Amino acid sequence: MVTPAYSIVVPVYNTEVFTHELLRRITATMEALGQSYEIICIDDGSPDGAWNQLTALYNKGTYPLKLIQLTENYGQHKALLCGLKFATATQAVILIDADLQTPPEEIAKLIHAYQTTGTQVIYGTPKNKQQPFLRHWGSRFLGKILLRQKAISPYASSFKLLDVQVVHQLQQAGFEYVFLDAMISWFTHDIGVVEVERASRSAGKSGYSLTSLFAMTVQIIIHYTALPLKVMTLGGLLSAVVCFVAGLVFVIRKLVYDVPLGFTATIVIISFGLSLILASLGIIGEYMRRLYFLQLRKPQFAVKAVKL
Repeated sequence: MVTPAYSIVVPVYNTEVFTHELLRRITATMEALGQSYEIICIDDGSPDGAWNQLTALYNKGTYPLKLIQLTENYGQHKALLCGLKFATATQAVILIDADLQTPPEEIAKLIHAYQTTGTQVIYGTPKNKQQPFLRHWGSRFLGKILLRQKAISPYASSFKLLDVQVVHQLQQAGFEYVFLDAMISWFTHDIGVVEVERASRSAGKSGYSLTSLFAMTVQIIIHYTALPLKVMTLGGLLSAVVCFVAGLVFVIRKLVYDVPLGFTATIVIISFGLSLILASLGIIGEYMRRLYFLQLRKPQFAVKAVKL
């Protein structure tokens, strides 16, 4: 079997209605480009009939498919990392969502930019990204935090092309919490961007709820930035300043005006200091817990079935 030049990795979750159309359009695009390729679909514990549909298409042999089924829903980024570990491309790997919001025909733009510039990572940034109000502003807020911490590229998106050198580094990475855009920024700064079209979602809804997006934001901030530790340090310094000023005021009032200190001020200062200490211990404990799990070498995902 000829080793493909490109691997196209597609995470699948509740996207049964899109699968056949997606594969057909990817195939048409790659054959029009005259490039050898493989399509790797990862069933991320999808509750619909996606796996059965993919298996039927695999058995027909219509498309150059590799199928991986995970034991449960690990999330989009772990599913993508799983796909990267099965990729055998000699040039680059392309990551694309299965919901057809990014038209598969836009793959041609990524490949053209890669062949023209040789850039290691190329993001496809939507011209007109349409999201619900809360998700839009939540994404912007998270993006600004991560950009200020230099944790991700300003062009980061789910549609991207990765040179095989970057892919090999990602394959060997042992991160407990997987967020590919932050991981990519650890391995290369050779990043480009092309504008791509984006269609509205024709069926179903996003797998990300506001709750899951908030939880993901917290995980990313803890794993890929030092922001919690910086906040903890700043909080400690502010607490020291507040306590010093308050103590100075109480001493002056006692010496000048002979005002009784009483218990209220003392209790407030002690409570304030204790709350900061407990919050700081919680943050430190969270980092220690993650170090413990990293030391255990807990697998990032578990595979239930593979069809190569």
